[in-house]
Amino acid sequence: MKKSVLIFAGLAIAAPAAGSVHYQNGFIIGGWEDNFGLKVNGRLQPRYEYRSSESAEDTSSFYLRRLRLDFKGHVFDPRLTFRVMPEFSRTANLRDGWINYAFGGSFNLRAGQMTVPFQRQREISGFRQHFTERGEPSETFGVPGGYDIGVMLHGTDSERRWRYAVGIFDGSGRNTKESNSSGNLISGRVSRAITGFLAADESDLARSDPPQVTVGGGLQGATKNELRDWSLGRSDEGEADFLAATADIHLAGKGFSAAFDYYLRRVFPEATGAYTGDGFLVTAGYIFPGGRFEPVLRYSDLYLDRNDASTREKELGAGLNIYHRGNNFKTRFNYFRQDKSGSIDDIYLVELHLSF
Repeated sequence: MKKSVLIFAGLAIAAPAAGSVHYQNGFIIGGWEDNFGLKVNGRLQPRYEYRSSESAEDTSSFYLRRLRLDFKGHVFDPRLTFRVMPEFSRTANLRDGWINYAFGGSFNLRAGQMTVPFQRQREISGFRQHFTERGEPSETFGVPGGYDIGVMLHGTDSERRWRYAVGIFDGSGRNTKESNSSGNLISGRVSRAITGFLAADESDLARSDPPQVTVGGGLQGATKNELRDWSLGRSDEGEADFLAATADIHLAGKGFSAAFDYYLRRVFPEATGAYTGDGFLVTAGYIFPGGRFEPVLRYSDLYLDRNDASTREKELGAGLNIYHRGNNFKTRFNYFRQDKSGSIDDIYLVELHLSF
């Protein structure tokens, strides 16, 4: 069967001739050298969670954490690509919904709803990370949920040694019909592989030898923003300007993997005085020979306001990943101990993950 190649999101994907349907890490329809090509993926994560809290009743629940279909491809021209990813778990909503044009080399222009470029834990897909959920600093210092609507310039080199992205966004988060912010958000990130290639996984399933080292950093700023309660409950006025930065390093070799992320943010609320918050996250795992079992650990510590001890949030996580078919089919056992404002929650999770 005659095949062609699609260069999509920096990856080369072999595809069959036009008019055929083929499975290769997703269902591929159409020929990539023609005027239409489509790849369909899916993700399903049924979960059981038990939560014991000092400030509320204990809960025991089964639910779908994620249930997604992922459509990506091109229309009219192989350089004009798109991605549409709806989420059907709990409340239906849209994750990715964008159009991208590749001008050539490392210059791409993307418009729509997309992941905001800023921190490492959003650059790596959630199902490729040590734990079922991203760390608290990622959610606290990044855009809530990780997505926003805007335009972005981005690119990577052909050898996957470096990547950049910078964009201007609405500043209201994902799935907003109308903006609730009178300002905008500007965010960017750069990643560089010191050895090997840019990390696509938090874990080291490939048992890299020699080891791989990736470093990265991001900057983000917004004006008149209403994404959060920037006054920390000290006022009813919600808008604020802010500046945030992050730096990170990821190591992987011979089954061992570890990452360290640091965040810093300065907030200028309208009605209260300015304050500074910061935090860090460290996560690690080791895949035993055979590639089936991976114990993982994580710790994070942050302050929303360095001068207010009541804004401190800590998390300790431990878990075991059992790989049945790599990242595409695995079982996860996670435990988290979260301390927020002096209230401690113990969370136990069992999750089955399937990607196709």
